[in-house]
Amino acid sequence: QKVLNEQKMIKTIVAIYPGRFQPMGAHHAQAFKSIPFSKKFIATSNIVALPKSPFNFAEKKKIISAYGLGSKLKQVKNPYKAEEILKRYDPETTAAVFVVGRKDASRLGGKFFRPWKGKAEVGYKEGAYTFIAPHVSMNIPGYGELSGTSLRKALGDKSLETKEKQKIYKGVFGHLKNYDWIIKKLEKLNEIKESKIPLFSKNWWKQTITEGG
Repeated sequence: QKVLNEQKMIKTIVAIYPGRFQPMGAHHAQAFKSIPFSKKFIATSNIVALPKSPFNFAEKKKIISAYGLGSKLKQVKNPYKAEEILKRYDPETTAAVFVVGRKDASRLGGKFFRPWKGKAEVGYKEGAYTFIAPHVSMNIPGYGELSGTSLRKALGDKSLETKEKQKIYKGVFGHLKNYDWIIKKLEKLNEIKESKIPLFSKNWWKQTITEGG
């Protein structure tokens, strides 16, 4: 019995930072870098669903790679299960810690998810842990508190002057890398939202969707 217990002790902890990341800002990158576990990954899907999820996985990788985190990014079907990441580890000796915001942590309650209290006692098939990521509050003048929605709206607003848009972009991303194609994409998205033509009739929509989910 003693040998059996030793075999099932948790030896590895894998931290998962899940999300849609539409798009990932510098505050997300900072939160990921602050995660106090050596094995850690960013988990996101390839799902494109307008208007809230305009970026596919390849585009998200471009954005996330600008923070030097491309190698930590993994494509998964469901970021809050991250089976594609965890399946490489022994389910009996590996614990999964999902690093999420306070709101998501309360939604992920129940018997399976439990708050991280400094020690892993169950393998990822039996349960998982939630670790609260630091929250960064930021206001975008005229658009409200920073969120994916307010950011996409501000950057896609053609009436906003370039200098002002660059200022918002740099404030959120911490740099101006990827600026041109992201702005072009979000301005196009705003055009589609403002028109009453069905989304699926637009060539841009067809080009944005890639195979897979």
